[in-house]
Amino acid sequence: MEEDENIPYLTKEDEKKIWEDFFTSVRRKKEQKRLKQIRTYTGIAAIILVIFCIVGYNLMFKPDIYIAKDNDTRIILSEGSEVILLKGAKLTVEKSFPANIREVNLEGDAVFKISKSKEHPFIVHGKNYETRVLGTVFKISQRGKTFSVDLYEGKVEVYQAGNPKEIFELKPKETFSNMGIAQVGTVSVTDRIDKSKVEHLPSLSFNECSLGNVVEVLKKTYGVNIIHSAELENIKITITAKDLTAKELLQTVALQTNLNLKEINDQTFELEK
Repeated sequence: MEEDENIPYLTKEDEKKIWEDFFTSVRRKKEQKRLKQIRTYTGIAAIILVIFCIVGYNLMFKPDIYIAKDNDTRIILSEGSEVILLKGAKLTVEKSFPANIREVNLEGDAVFKISKSKEHPFIVHGKNYETRVLGTVFKISQRGKTFSVDLYEGKVEVYQAGNPKEIFELKPKETFSNMGIAQVGTVSVTDRIDKSKVEHLPSLSFNECSLGNVVEVLKKTYGVNIIHSAELENIKITITAKDLTAKELLQTVALQTNLNLKEINDQTFELEK
């Protein structure tokens, strides 16, 4: 009996506090568990949202990209046009294709067979140049600074990107080339054709082009030899000529630059002060 008297008894306040601490601990653990679940669910939801955004972007906005890695690759676009990407070429087609204007971006070389549509022109954006068609077959070649278009069927328009005022129109079996010089534009009979059977002469355009570059272009285009001194190399020439012989074009150059033209023979000319 004496030992029982030494056992401390809990007061009502002590008992109340113990129970309060117990329930507080239980509630805290439940709250921690709930917050952990919320964080888990939030993380899962975020992952799902990211996946949804990526999938949605790929389906709705990301352009279709075609690359001909090891071999030529044939592509049929949604409106029926056919593109043959030559080895190493890359074609980018936006999700908005086809729209009122059918547009694609090309890196490298490709042959196009465009579905005809008078209402929806087709534009190929190349390296610093654009080719506009309504329906035709043509080839674009891009080598370094050289841009060229061979037209097989129909009609195309070629112009420098951002400068649609100076347009070169091609007819079948004609080739546009800038000869690797940004200030030059030429339209001539395609190399694979017997030029002796073709009646019309090439069209050429020079815009603030150096005489040295003009001479190189005329040599390649007409197969003539042009002699001039080194001091004349950097004279600037701006000329647009159509259906002119080499002699006629050189006469125009001489007139614009106050130079004298001497005809040594049918294939050799000299420009001098």
